[in-house]
Amino acid sequence: MRNESRTDADRSAEPAASSADGETLDVLLAPDYTSSNPYQANLAEGLANGGATVSLGSGRGYLLPLSRLAADEGLPDVLHLHFFTPFMIVGDERLERFGLGALVTLVLGLSLLVDLALLRLRGVVTVWTVHDLVNHERRYLRIERAVKHVAARFLFDRIVVHCATAGEEFRRAFSLPASTSEKTVVIPHGHFLDDYPNEVDRETARDHLDLPSESTVFLFFGWIRPYKNVPRLVEQFKRLDSDRARLLVVGSARSAALERTIREGSADDDRIETVLEFVPDDEVQYYMNAADAVVLPFRTEERSLLTSGSVLLAMGFGNAVVAPAIGCIGTLLDDEGGVCYDRGATDQPLSGMRALLDADTDAMSEHNRRTVESLDWDTIGERTHRTYQRAVAER
Repeated sequence: MRNESRTDADRSAEPAASSADGETLDVLLAPDYTSSNPYQANLAEGLANGGATVSLGSGRGYLLPLSRLAADEGLPDVLHLHFFTPFMIVGDERLERFGLGALVTLVLGLSLLVDLALLRLRGVVTVWTVHDLVNHERRYLRIERAVKHVAARFLFDRIVVHCATAGEEFRRAFSLPASTSEKTVVIPHGHFLDDYPNEVDRETARDHLDLPSESTVFLFFGWIRPYKNVPRLVEQFKRLDSDRARLLVVGSARSAALERTIREGSADDDRIETVLEFVPDDEVQYYMNAADAVVLPFRTEERSLLTSGSVLLAMGFGNAVVAPAIGCIGTLLDDEGGVCYDRGATDQPLSGMRALLDADTDAMSEHNRRTVESLDWDTIGERTHRTYQRAVAER
């Protein structure tokens, strides 16, 4: 039996194996989602600063997409996978209409497993960062869980999670043996401090958005998808008995039906303003700096979310945050930075908003900003690079 006192955090902090020291590694990150989220670009820069050669791509077609990608980019030393969904979960209405969605997902899932096995046979080290447990649309979950179980147990050299809590939830969700923890590494999610302009103060931001200076402004910001529970937020805000409270709902909705639900739910309360469209990077600062608190009412019963870039974005702009204690959110957000409520709590986030009406959100702002400043990408890139080096050395 291995020494149980050797924790995931210890593993991520240990020095690289000597046989890999100084080695320049070719790293392939997939799938490439830099157009919608700065996470991968920041990670790639941090890795490059640490000495790795990094490329990104999404592959061609559905069958063996990773092998095709390796053929296009050149066989890497390390394949670092971030999401399964684009390679196996097909949201095609035609397939659904003919009852073929599950079958196609199964075939693509098996193809992905074969793909990973073939790359390993060719000497590629495989790494997976587990951002979410399952796809947020919750399609074909039994197939997804089975594929991920096999992949996690047999086909990845390292599994990266952003906090120890996420590692525990991950192993429990996929019924993985305790031995999986030996290849699980805790590396935090980095901040977004350098990814969006932040040059306007609160007064300027509120003038720009025509918001009263004396109001307490709550903000939801980001892509609006069902699991983010925005219609529920609107319902609960309407129960908030405060004339000075304002709610901004800002972001592009996943579907026309979801957008319609939010608009209709907000129409009878003039304290709510909706901006249901994509916000350019240089406009993000106006919404974030106008807000007193960012409210992220993610569904807690589905147990799919492990990491939230939205929480880190809000904290980086110095906002208080109201969010549920799921995945790594509870390790980032504490009582000094907002309200982090339990999974089973009722009437949330209403109670969180009530609590913040009279709270010192300026102090919360400073606390949250300090918290995320330590999550710099050079350190994260260095730790990730060391993780690769150890895996390569063990091969």
